[in-house]
Amino acid sequence: MISDKEAEIMLQKAKRELRTAKRNLEDKLYPEAVFDAQRAAEKAIKAAIRITGHEYAKDHDPSGLFGRIMLKELKDKIPEDFLKEVPRLGKAMNKLAKLRLLVEYPLESGGEIIPPWEQVDRQTAEKSVESAESIILWVKKFIKWWKSASKNKHQK
Repeated sequence: MISDKEAEIMLQKAKRELRTAKRNLEDKLYPEAVFDAQRAAEKAIKAAIRITGHEYAKDHDPSGLFGRIMLKELKDKIPEDFLKEVPRLGKAMNKLAKLRLLVEYPLESGGEIIPPWEQVDRQTAEKSVESAESIILWVKKFIKWWKSASKNKHQK
């Protein structure tokens, strides 16, 4: 199925972005670590959306669509163990999307221009990478479950 293949590609892309975020964190490139962590989380959430056969928007915060699909459209088809994590993951994705804007462009404040590397500290970058890693782990498990559930459904 095309959506299965696309979901797998998106998940692989998310893992690659996460590796880049971790390298940037090690190199003390904190805005870049946040930026790549956001991209990793975004790709993972989109992989979860796509595996279910849904389309996603080409924007940087799929948290609203993710929540709607999981908690409304598919809530009777997905085990509670997955569903209970959706609100937390959606909030993490939304926070990362907001941070992405902060680290992508200089900030004007009080007539001064503040570069991204003065706007983000190590702790924020570490939390961003941890959030992305958590999202990717959930999506990896979800995709595995979804494929298994779909296969069992078609075998009956």
